[in-house]
Amino acid sequence: MCTPRVTDLIDQALQAERFGRFDEARGSLLQAVLVSQPPQAIDCQLRLAKLLISGGHAHDAEAEALLTTARLQAEQQGTPRQAATAIHLLALLERGRGRLDRALQMLDESPACQQATAPDPALGQLIHYRGLVEADRGNLNEAERLLFQAHQVYKEARHDAGLAEVCDSLANLLLKRGKSQTALAFARMSLERKRELGDRFGEAITLGTLGRAYLLRACYVEAAGAFAQDLAIARELGDQRGIGIMLNSLGEVALLQKDLDTAASHYQDSLAEDRGPWNSIHAHLGLARVHLAEGRLDEAVADCDRTAALLDRNPAIHGLPDVLGGLRGAIAWRRGDLVVGERLLAEAIESLSRQNQSLDTIPLLYELRDLYQSRGDKARAVGVMARALDLLSECGAERGVEDVEHWLRSVDAPGLTRLALERHFPSWLVQDILGGRMGRPQSRRQKLAVLFCDVRDFTALTEGLPPEQIVELLNEWFTEATGAIRRHGGVVDMFIGDAVMALFGVPEPRVDAAADAVRAALGVRDTLAAMNLRQQALGGKELRVGIGIDCGEAVVGFIGSHLRQSYTAIGDVVNTAARLESATKEHQCDILISGSVEKVQRSLGVADSRSVGELRLKGKRLSVPAYQVLGLLTTGPLQ
Repeated sequence: MCTPRVTDLIDQALQAERFGRFDEARGSLLQAVLVSQPPQAIDCQLRLAKLLISGGHAHDAEAEALLTTARLQAEQQGTPRQAATAIHLLALLERGRGRLDRALQMLDESPACQQATAPDPALGQLIHYRGLVEADRGNLNEAERLLFQAHQVYKEARHDAGLAEVCDSLANLLLKRGKSQTALAFARMSLERKRELGDRFGEAITLGTLGRAYLLRACYVEAAGAFAQDLAIARELGDQRGIGIMLNSLGEVALLQKDLDTAASHYQDSLAEDRGPWNSIHAHLGLARVHLAEGRLDEAVADCDRTAALLDRNPAIHGLPDVLGGLRGAIAWRRGDLVVGERLLAEAIESLSRQNQSLDTIPLLYELRDLYQSRGDKARAVGVMARALDLLSECGAERGVEDVEHWLRSVDAPGLTRLALERHFPSWLVQDILGGRMGRPQSRRQKLAVLFCDVRDFTALTEGLPPEQIVELLNEWFTEATGAIRRHGGVVDMFIGDAVMALFGVPEPRVDAAADAVRAALGVRDTLAAMNLRQQALGGKELRVGIGIDCGEAVVGFIGSHLRQSYTAIGDVVNTAARLESATKEHQCDILISGSVEKVQRSLGVADSRSVGELRLKGKRLSVPAYQVLGLLTTGPLQ
């Protein structure tokens, strides 16, 4: 137990931290370290180190020294909880330095690894920080799984401060993934807990996250409201850095609303408040975008140069060099150098996409659209906007979708029609439809792979739910499934109630089509697991699915009457895939594949599997060898 004197100092530090008075909190904790005895002194060192880490990189060396000493003392005195916390915070420092492998290595050394499933805050912290590192490594599915696991541990341990922190982390990760509606829900959960804790400084941080979620959804009034509340708290607490960040955020809202004077004023005020590199980079980038919108290219170049100088001195700031490169591309083409402009914009867009920052490409996609339009290349301009439309649709930015549709309607109405049709038909058929050909195109027999995926007991699962919630749940499921299928070269042929039928190896047959179908099935498994974790944490319905895959020959073409037709595949391969999907219920698994699929995927080393024997499928005279798919292989092809 802490002595009364130490308890008072810790309480003073906690109160000061919650109101953003970090120097005062630091002073109280330093005193607590001096007057306390082990193990209380170690706890005070850990609290002080965490405070220093939250204050930015300027205090990293002091924090590292404290944590190294605390870890050594905790290990000598046999206090594993304290040793674990020291290791976790040291890993957090390594993450901040970009040394992600080292951070994971340190987390593997934590005594909390031995706690298995015990609902302890130290275990929650270990899982939480591992999730943050995996997100930085680009492993977003794994990161989301870990963060939800940490959320559950913190919840069972009734650790409200940890729960609020991991809700913030989840909201930020979900924003990165374009899940703005769910991000809003977790930001609100964090905000509620921080208000209960009286954590005024933490409240401001979460309001910033809330504002970014609204901004992603193009809800500009709501975003400005959240940022304004955050700014008011930052001013109340005298948080100069927070003031600068929120002024930049309000500048972003004004810029998107095309209120350029207000945007410029916010960015200039931000520079006056906080000259730190991170804040200054964002402010100068914002000013460059304002100058660009107003056609003042020399001023835009000057702010780009200021940004570049700051980035040179702070190379650890990721993503922003690509944004700067895209901005220079926009300036180049407006000055008449379309070749350089196109190259810089395309490089920035692809680099940001590889870093899982696709949403940051949307302003650059608009610039690339304008470049193509300026040289009369309407087809490429429409292609760019189709990509923007996919991103905006996925993250629920309805106003952004409306803006893209308005542009297409005014510039290229046939292009909008084409995009609409491509949501219902494979792209290689759309030209025939647009050409007004009313006859059935020639059907053909070809090799392909067919995937059937069906939700288990969906009717019973959604019984009692309002229709709008059922539609919302179905749409989220179809979005996840379609994304996984498309990422692996598949085409969604049709939705049948709550089921999905997808084709692989169309229009042209591919030898690896069956392997891609298996990869897609595993992708569906992963994305569904992440979706279920979100549903569980928010009190929603969790889904289970069955997937069946077969490959072989089928007839592909239009089926139906002259009044209504569907482009699909028919044949034994389709029936077998559907029956395998149904058989997953009996075999209590989620993915079953035929022997022909197993032969292809095994030769390419895609997945680990096990035989479930010869199955007598309904409607088939002969039995079918079937295999359960267990998971991705980490080794090469099997012989």
